[in-house]
Order: sequence, then structure tokens, then C-alpha cells
Amino acid sequence: MKHLLYSNLLAALGYFLGGQAGMLLAIPPGNATIVWPAAGIALAAVCIAGSRVLPGIFIGSQLIQTAFFLDISGSGSVTTAVLAGIIMTIGALLQAWLGARLVQGIL
Repeated sequence: MKHLLYSNLLAALGYFLGGQAGMLLAIPPGNATIVWPAAGIALAAVCIAGSRVLPGIFIGSQLIQTAFFLDISGSGSVTTAVLAGIIMTIGALLQAWLGARLVQGIL
């Protein structure tokens, strides 16, 4: 149980730090970037530890995406930031899971 918790915390931290590095390369005012290191970190985590690290990737992705979209000047911005983060997080989870399946030759 501790191993699973540590694996997910490590995946969350790795995704968040990779996302921060990717945001440094983003073209303002958006978050479009040619390189997204967090995607590679998520793919490696799922290839190594399996789908049990997907909750950690979810947390790391949600944190980085919500932090990007959060604008504290408006009242509805928290809800918008969280919803946008969830949508992008679902994409990150599918990308990591499907990518790992393809790399492992399962699909």
C-alpha cells in the first residue's frame, strides 16, 4: 500500500514539474508549447508502474492545468479553471494510458 502511495506521489510530482518546465516554453498568452515534458513523464510512469499510477498523473495534471487557467480577479474563474483542468487532465490520462499500451504492444 505504501509503495502505491509513493508511486502516485512521485508520478504527481513528476508530472507537475514537467508541466512547469513545459510552461516555461509556452508562447504567451496561451499555454501552447512545442514540447510538453510532462507527457513523457506520464508515459514512462505508466510503462514502468502500470495503470495504478494514473491517479497520481491525474493529480499532477489537474494541479498544473488549474494553476495555469486560474485567474483570481474574477468570481467564476475558479470553476472555469477547474473544469478546463479536468478536461485537459482526461486527455493527459488517455494519452499516457493509450501510449503505454501502444509501446508495450498490447494494442
